[in-house]
Amino acid sequence: MSSFSDQVQFLIIYQIMRPQQSFKGFSIILPFLFLVKMLIILQSFTKKAFACEPAEYYIQGNCCPVCSAGSRVYKHCTEDFNTVCVPCVGDTYTDRPDHLLKCWTCQNCDKGLGLMKIQECTPTSDTVCSVLPGYFCKEYSGSSCTTGKKHQSCSPGQFISRKGNAEEDTQCEGCPENTYSNGTLNECKRHTNCKSLGLKEKNRGTHAMDAECTEHSNTVAIVIGVIYLALTLIIGVFIILKRKKLQEGLHNLLRKPQQETNQARVGKFYD
Repeated sequence: MSSFSDQVQFLIIYQIMRPQQSFKGFSIILPFLFLVKMLIILQSFTKKAFACEPAEYYIQGNCCPVCSAGSRVYKHCTEDFNTVCVPCVGDTYTDRPDHLLKCWTCQNCDKGLGLMKIQECTPTSDTVCSVLPGYFCKEYSGSSCTTGKKHQSCSPGQFISRKGNAEEDTQCEGCPENTYSNGTLNECKRHTNCKSLGLKEKNRGTHAMDAECTEHSNTVAIVIGVIYLALTLIIGVFIILKRKKLQEGLHNLLRKPQQETNQARVGKFYD
C-alpha cells in the first residue's frame, strides 16, 4: 500500500504530464512540488532517527551507540564498526551517556566569586562549589553554587535580626526608641539612665550610640569647703597663739612675786 506522500507526488506528476496543462500552470505547481519533495525527505529522516534505540543516536544514516558517562565520541559508528569512545581527561567530564564530541569543562570554584571547592571534579561528575565563610549563594547550577555574595553588614542604629548563612543574606532591622546598636549586636541595648546612677547626662543617646554620663558639678560645695577649711585653720591658729600668749602672761605673773621675795631676802641678809 502506497503512502500518502507517494500518492501526492503521483498526482502532481500526473498533472504536469497532462497535454492540456499549460506552461503557466507548470510554473505555479513547481514550487509546491519542491516543498512536497522536501517533506518526503524530512519524513524519511525522522523515521530513521526515531527508529534508533534509546541508547543510540542517528548520524550519517546509522543508529550509533552513545558513549557512557565519563567518555566522549572519538569516531562515529559505520555499518561495520561501533562508535569509538575515549575517556574524559584533565578537568573535563560527562555525567550521563551521550554522543558529545567534547567533554564538559569542570567548574572552577573562583574565590573572587566567593566560592570554595567542596567536591573534586571526576570524569563522571562536575566540581561541587559552596560559598566561603561570610558569603551566601546567589546563583546555583544543580547542587553547586556558581556565584556567592558577601553578607551585608548592618549599619549603626540597626541590629542583626537574622544572621546570614550559606543560603541567605544577613537581615537587619532598626533599633526601637531609647535603644542603640553599633550594627554588630543581635539585639539593641537600652540607653544608660544617668540619673538613676546619680550622674549627669553629658550627651543624649541615639540609635547608634549610648548616652554619655558625667559627674555632677560641685563648684559651690568645693568653694564652701575651702572657705570652711580656711576659717578653721585661722581660728585654730588664733586659738593656739592666744593660748600661748596667755600662758606666757601667766608665767610672767607667777615669776614676778618670786623675784620680789628673793630680793627681800637678799636685803635682810645685808642688814
